Amino acid sequence: MQAEIIAIGTEIVLGQLLNTNSSYIADKLTQIGVECHYQTNVDDDIDRIAAAITHALTRADIIICCGGLGPTQDDLTKNGIAQALGVKLVFNEALANIIKDKFISRGRNMSENNLNQAYHPENATILSAFPGTAPGLCCIYNNTQIFAVPGVPREMKEMLHISIIPNLQAKLGKQLMISTQTLKAWGLSESEIATRLNDLDLHLKEIGNPQLSYLASGINGIKIRLTCKSDDVNQANLINAPFVEIIKTKLGAFLYAQNEAETLEGLLLDDLKDKGLSLGIAESFTAGLINLRLSAPSNDISCVKGAIFTQDISIIENQLADNISNTINIDRVKKTYTHHQEALLIDAQTLKKQMELTQAIMPQSRALAHKATQIFGANIGISAYAKQYEERGQLSYAVALCVLDEKYISEQMVYLTQDLSQSREFCVINLLMLLRAHLSWEII
Repeated sequence: MQAEIIAIGTEIVLGQLLNTNSSYIADKLTQIGVECHYQTNVDDDIDRIAAAITHALTRADIIICCGGLGPTQDDLTKNGIAQALGVKLVFNEALANIIKDKFISRGRNMSENNLNQAYHPENATILSAFPGTAPGLCCIYNNTQIFAVPGVPREMKEMLHISIIPNLQAKLGKQLMISTQTLKAWGLSESEIATRLNDLDLHLKEIGNPQLSYLASGINGIKIRLTCKSDDVNQANLINAPFVEIIKTKLGAFLYAQNEAETLEGLLLDDLKDKGLSLGIAESFTAGLINLRLSAPSNDISCVKGAIFTQDISIIENQLADNISNTINIDRVKKTYTHHQEALLIDAQTLKKQMELTQAIMPQSRALAHKATQIFGANIGISAYAKQYEERGQLSYAVALCVLDEKYISEQMVYLTQDLSQSREFCVINLLMLLRAHLSWEII
């Protein structure tokens, strides 16, 4: 069974409002085995709404229209449905009384235009869930069900879960469900991951189930998704299991999570806690984002002893001087990584500049990390320290990332030409992956 979602509203088409309703509805339909191959956005125009519905009728068994059910002159969804089905709008006196009672019970005055919500296409059924003053409805046309729900997310969700999903489940009977297992990686581009998994992708296309896809997800890295049709989640996990093992082998240490709920920072905190280790954080370039990400409400931060943050590094430079000369032994360096934003051939002049930058700022980063262990009495210190420079006429950042404990140092130089916000986020996940490698001794 296939569904199409039509989001209605000029504000959506103009980009003034992010359409999260369609994504939510599609996700819930997928969970009960209804495939959603098309999503349409249309403005508040009767003819265009009717045309979108007419087109959807040629390719969908279920159509869900979202938005445009309010009382104002630009709420035209019901008009568009009626035009598409070739029926008239009728006034429902009983529905009008319900709407009036809602205003009375809430102690609000009702303007007459609210009674526009009591009109609906002829032969439509009003949905039982009715949380606001705009009723939802269902029309049937040649065995296709057309639902209309308000654009207010809370009202849409209540109607979806109470009225629409149970209706569809009863109609579907026993149906294969669609579930997705999400794995997460960092350190390889989406194209590099696709290249490593190309043979697997070809194999899955041959067998048809599950399907493999990729999603670049910013500071959460690259998501590798296995979407599977099965009787239940347990069977989906069994179907996916051998392919998950292949992905783990192909991506190695670049893979850090095996489901959507797992986060890099949550896994790291659990690992630190299991090993009986504590963490001290020192930030300058990342502007507190490392501590913010680790301190998400869902995380147990008992192993994080504290954080230093200053954008003006001169405030603590005097304290750093002694650490640089007396406490940091370069022989402790366990492994060093270098990351460039793009895979470019580095000319001799650029290479020389980057070596000079490394020599200039890595000692500062080591000292910051060490200071974090001293101040907070932590076993491990992490830091991000940067310097601006110009490369090919563009403002760039050289960032020294450091993780150290009493025995070893892991460090990484990152050279970035992204904007400041993106560069900071990029460095946060790089530093967290460096900490992960330091804890597990994995070379990535």
